[in-house]
Amino acid sequence: IFASADSDAAKAFLNMADGDEIHSYAISTDASVKSKLAVTADTVVVIKSFDDLRADHAVGDKFDSEAVHKFIAANSTPLVQTFSPENAKKIFGSPV
Repeated sequence: IFASADSDAAKAFLNMADGDEIHSYAISTDASVKSKLAVTADTVVVIKSFDDLRADHAVGDKFDSEAVHKFIAANSTPLVQTFSPENAKKIFGSPV
């Protein structure tokens, strides 16, 4: 969620998202979305179907692509998983 899609932070977010082939990304500047998610400042929100269902990362004055990428990676992996050959790469490659 960004104040403006033309901001440096929003552009950096889109650039980072463009390089990630694993996760799905969306960007919004809509006031109703900010209100629904109870977000007031530029924030990266990870919405998930496990654990806490949502994780927020305040962007601050300067967008830090590395910190946001680590935040997304850490919050897109369930804390408890069933081990299988299909999940092995995700489990062992996770920063959690």
